Amino acid sequence: MVPRTTKSTISFGHPFTLEGDGPWPAGLYELEVDEEPLATDGQQQGWRRVATILHVPGPRPGERQALRVDPATLAAAMAADAAATGGPPPAAPTPAAAPAVTAPMGEEQRERAWLTPPVLVPLAVLVGAALSAMFGPFGR
Repeated sequence: MVPRTTKSTISFGHPFTLEGDGPWPAGLYELEVDEEPLATDGQQQGWRRVATILHVPGPRPGERQALRVDPATLAAAMAADAAATGGPPPAAPTPAAAPAVTAPMGEEQRERAWLTPPVLVPLAVLVGAALSAMFGPFGR
């Protein structure tokens, strides 16, 4: 059975630190979650998280580095940022000790997987910005 990587974008409204690393500036960050299949008797039963990786700015402008983080520490940093912003706490990654169990994807679900919000929303924002730049702001 093949492992999977799920990518999403998370946002911090204030500078933050993780496990002594940082401080990292406020902004959008790419998050990757690596999972391996849970199997019993050759049947896949779900997924077990094996790594959580946050992409942060590198030492030189334009560079990025991958920072392996504890999901509970990341969840605490996201909750602290939401509290400082005055918004509700974000949905945070579950700790590695409590693996998320999901049903295996069928062929049709796999074909539509690219339509998930972490992909579709930034794509819509990018298209909207490009159209605004070409034709002026919408709604006038």
